[in-house]
Amino acid sequence: MKRILLAGGGTGGHIYPLMAVAEEIKKTLRKAGVNVELHYLGSPGTTKRSFCSRAYAFTEYSAEK
Repeated sequence: MKRILLAGGGTGGHIYPLMAVAEEIKKTLRKAGVNVELHYLGSPGTTKRSFCSRAYAFTEYSAEK
């Protein structure tokens, strides 16, 4: 199994393009017979709901002090 870590900002300007790239990665690797696990590292909130709704693993991370 291949594992890919995705990271991006917490706004739609970063998240939606990253989700499109993630979907293409998943589709391409699965066509090639490669099992892949996509994991997103980022801030909670809408981002978490967006990624979890697509069955990606999600780890919350905040750079705030």
